[in-house]
Amino acid sequence: TGEKPYRCDVCGVEYTHCINLKRHQRKHTGEKPYRCDVCGEGFAQHGSLKTHKRKHSVDNPYLTISSSLMQTQGEY
Repeated sequence: TGEKPYRCDVCGVEYTHCINLKRHQRKHTGEKPYRCDVCGEGFAQHGSLKTHKRKHSVDNPYLTISSSLMQTQGEY
């Protein structure tokens, strides 16, 4: 029906589902409940954390090169 009963008190944007409003409100509060267990960086949304974690992945060629260089430099 297009009804959007959940309204942000700060900016007035409206949502059809309460969870979407709660997620939106983090923009105003700065809340970042999702933390990277590798580096500690915080994120407001779980999807952003998942995307970020790829940086720490073994499949990341830049991380592998960087780690190898650090290991090599440490041996001298």
